[in-house]
Amino acid sequence: MKRLATQPITAFFQRKRARRISIDDIESVDSASDSDQHSKDDEEKEQQDQAQQEPNKRHRLRAHREDLMGILQRRELEGCTTSAQFIGGRQALRQRRKQQLVRWALTQFRTLPVKLHLSPQWERQARTLSIGDFYASCLEFDTQGVLLAAGASNGVIALYDFDDVFHRSINLGQRMSIREQREKEIDVDAESTEHETKPVDEILHPIHTIFVPFEVKCIRWNPSNQDEIACSFSNRNEIHLFSLGKFPSKSYKVLKSSSHPSSGYNDLLYLPGPEAPKPRQMGMHALKTKPREKTNYIIAGDMDGAIRMWDLRFPVRPVWSFFTGSQPINSMILSPNKQFLICGNEAGMLMTYDIKNKVVPAFGSKPVPQRKASINVMDAIKRI
Repeated sequence: MKRLATQPITAFFQRKRARRISIDDIESVDSASDSDQHSKDDEEKEQQDQAQQEPNKRHRLRAHREDLMGILQRRELEGCTTSAQFIGGRQALRQRRKQQLVRWALTQFRTLPVKLHLSPQWERQARTLSIGDFYASCLEFDTQGVLLAAGASNGVIALYDFDDVFHRSINLGQRMSIREQREKEIDVDAESTEHETKPVDEILHPIHTIFVPFEVKCIRWNPSNQDEIACSFSNRNEIHLFSLGKFPSKSYKVLKSSSHPSSGYNDLLYLPGPEAPKPRQMGMHALKTKPREKTNYIIAGDMDGAIRMWDLRFPVRPVWSFFTGSQPINSMILSPNKQFLICGNEAGMLMTYDIKNKVVPAFGSKPVPQRKASINVMDAIKRI
């Protein structure tokens, strides 16, 4: 029997719907077609970057150098915040350390465009016709790094103020960096601009000059009084002290040894004396008496191998004197605790003396520092 079809046969099958094309599919197709064009653009951009890499190398190095200076500056300033016991307090200490760091950075990164010259009248007074006839025998900065004391072989002691020079150098570097940035924007050749912006050497004249008729051998600043310097001379049994606060023309005190004259002192240093007791420790009588000034000492090593120490209140009579040998003493330095004196002579010997714990020698009458150690530098190098 034939069944009547109430539903079409297509009802038993799922109709396959046509896929609609979305906007994303169109964009993917377009991106695939444009990939080749983008790759070509990237290659051209890389070539342009490589072309600009060489001219920009100097600017990147300069920026890295400025970043390094900033890191060192922050590290130096943050490390000094706990050392407020120095003169001037925390703010003065931070400013002083900042100045020292800036000056160190300037000396490391570029040569200062400064030439030190004497005035013509001082050249004539020193019986010198030209600058080439004499030479600078010693240089010494003060603890602030602002004043430079220079001694010459013709007996001239000149004081130079570097404070304005350092500030002008910093401003000059900033102006040069701004100018280079502007020239970079207009695509000016870096080599030609560097030649054009090269600073001209500045001639710096001394703020004060002292003349002595001897060759200056060594200059040292008094660490506790920055208005005082001590100078030694070649073939002279004298150490002259100058008070710079009054712009002197001659020394106000001369240290010498009357018992054993010296042939000249190669090196000297200041030794701060013990601090005066505070009024709370001294008692009620401290209110009636004036506070005592801090005593300073000077230790010097001479050409004959002798080391002497003077109390500045008694310039003609050394506190102690002893011989280390027949070789000249070339350099000396104190330990951080000011107890040991390390000195080196011309024979290559390094000797350490305890200047606080003294002993009386076998054939002497006064106590002198005791030798703690000695080493021959050349022998030590050969053993390595």
